[in-house]
Amino acid sequence: MPNNAPYDPFERVMDFYPTYMVTLISIIQAAALGYLLLAVRDQLSQAFAGTYDPLWTIFIVAMFIMIVATWLQYTRGVIAARFVPSTIGAVIPFLFGVTQALVIFCITLQQVAAFYFAFFLNALVGFVQSVSFVREVKLNQDCIENRVLLSRLGPTFRTTVRMMGARAVIEALFRLNSLVLAVILLASNVVMIVGVHRNTNEMLGG
Repeated sequence: MPNNAPYDPFERVMDFYPTYMVTLISIIQAAALGYLLLAVRDQLSQAFAGTYDPLWTIFIVAMFIMIVATWLQYTRGVIAARFVPSTIGAVIPFLFGVTQALVIFCITLQQVAAFYFAFFLNALVGFVQSVSFVREVKLNQDCIENRVLLSRLGPTFRTTVRMMGARAVIEALFRLNSLVLAVILLASNVVMIVGVHRNTNEMLGG
């Protein structure tokens, strides 16, 4: 029998949005990881040549954690929510890719000040994405999925967003070739991925 239900493009976009965005961000993050391997190769070459600097290994590990945290938070968020993304929401995955590539490019050039600035830009994109995501969910509370999601996005999410904002400010101030500051950066990323894990578990009711 023919289906006489009216066609609703809004509903169709909401149905396909999670699959599309998860595929897109996964491709971008996989490309970033591949690019990061080039920086790892450079580090190995320097180690064999006797010019190894541990500072850049710490930066590489920090960037790896950031890529994983970005993929984890973004994919779980778009799968759990139900809405048609705004323009900024649709552009965010590409901004992640551009800023991550810039960070890794600065690692390969071993430019400390440029690295911290690029990492700040990447953290800023993550902050904007988190705020934009919550805003979109709040604007689409007519969907039961979004109402349930909002009820679970409690203090843990707000803490994570504040932490991301604080980390962005710290990175904006870092300009020194210092192992201590690099370790602080790495620690902030470890704390970040722990926060993302707690936040996503809270969001999914785990």
